Amino acid sequence: MSILEDIQGKSPTDLKAKYKKLLTYDKINKQYSISNVNTVESYTFDNILKRWVPNAIENEERKEAEKVENKNGTDISKIVDGKRKVEEDEETEKSELKRMRRERRFELKKQKQEERERARKQNKCVYVTGLPSDATAEEIQKTFGRCGLIDKDLKTGERKIKLYKDANGSNKGDGLIQYYKAESCDLAIEMLNGTPLRPSESNKSDKLTVSKAIFEGKKESKPKDTKKEKTHTPIRFKEKKKMERTRKELDAKLADWSDSENEDSTEKRMTETERQSVVILKPCFTLKLLNDDPEAAKFIQEDIKQGCEELGKVSWVRLYDGESDGVVAVKFESYLGANSCLQKMNGRYYGGHKLEAVKWDGVQEYKSR
Repeated sequence: MSILEDIQGKSPTDLKAKYKKLLTYDKINKQYSISNVNTVESYTFDNILKRWVPNAIENEERKEAEKVENKNGTDISKIVDGKRKVEEDEETEKSELKRMRRERRFELKKQKQEERERARKQNKCVYVTGLPSDATAEEIQKTFGRCGLIDKDLKTGERKIKLYKDANGSNKGDGLIQYYKAESCDLAIEMLNGTPLRPSESNKSDKLTVSKAIFEGKKESKPKDTKKEKTHTPIRFKEKKKMERTRKELDAKLADWSDSENEDSTEKRMTETERQSVVILKPCFTLKLLNDDPEAAKFIQEDIKQGCEELGKVSWVRLYDGESDGVVAVKFESYLGANSCLQKMNGRYYGGHKLEAVKWDGVQEYKSR
């Protein structure tokens, strides 16, 4: 039985153990081959067609076979006719394989073009309203950058953040932000819609409205004179190289995307969604209180946990007794609980102190004794 029946439709790595022993790898052509000396079969795995194709019989093997036939008294004309038939079949098979490879290459090229076109048409922008009049692009980048990598202009290298201005050049309070990946838009809407840009200065009128950007089609205009229409200026070699470098930098940053610089910290290894679920409350205590009452720290942790559980499921509560600001961190299972905590706890009094409630920025580390 031909081994082709067992190996066809399987990649080299998926073959049975007994066939893997027959494999050889051509480092130059980067192809796997399999040979069976018992049945004089030899096949190569075509990386384009993703199938095993037969190898041509080597000339030396043919000559050897011809000598054996001659010794046995076989008619030479039959050998010649048989050899010619084999060669014709091989040529036909080679032509068919070339045709199949061309078609496969065309299909792969078409698939890549379609994928690029789909990626180009993906909406990677969010439209934001409710921005403070003095908001800056750097401030917006810091906040919205927590939800994903903000895209760069390939020519200038600047982040794609647009703040709309009025006739006097002042911010109108809305803007457009373009991410590198479309998925970041959904995360930004979930995490930042209805929240203030500056939690510490927030009031009801400061809440952001974050939504997918909607681009209206341009109105029809009179047909242009194609003879007078200007052609696009070709991109120079240096500009093209610069654009490629910028794109590679974004890809590399996306692969290692993190707001943290210290990978040794457990808190810093949190995902961005988890960071948005951590609320910092202060001042919840004084160091004098902790020194005077050894049980105070435990009581404060349990008391705050109990109060925060009314706002959402709490994962943990940590009291940092090395901070003079009286810091307590509360980790919710969902960012929704954290958002509720911000609204309810910010400005409230606890232990005679007015609380400040903010989301953890993912960078600040707090000390424990």
